Amino acid sequence: MRASLVIMHVAVVLIAGACRRGQEISGVDESTFVDAMAKLRAIEGDSTLDSAGKVTARRATLQEQGLSSLQLESAARSLADDPAHALVIWGRIDSAVLSNKTAARKQSLP
Repeated sequence: MRASLVIMHVAVVLIAGACRRGQEISGVDESTFVDAMAKLRAIEGDSTLDSAGKVTARRATLQEQGLSSLQLESAARSLADDPAHALVIWGRIDSAVLSNKTAARKQSLP
């Protein structure tokens, strides 16, 4: 558990110090990649969707982001060549997932 906290703190520091908005990952804007991945993670964790619903939601998310699955996969593969950058991006994805969950909870409150 302590190691997880250390990793999280390192990720936050790296994110704060190395935000590279506007940069591209294999032709995909970083912000677009982060947003798409955060939404795709949320879809996978949505227990209200069956497998067909998840497929439909994933397709809609990619279309909304203007991405193909091949573009997203290519961007993800290119991060393997730069583990430090991948850690920063993964931290941004985690932050986006948490932020989206918080916003959804606030909207559901009376």
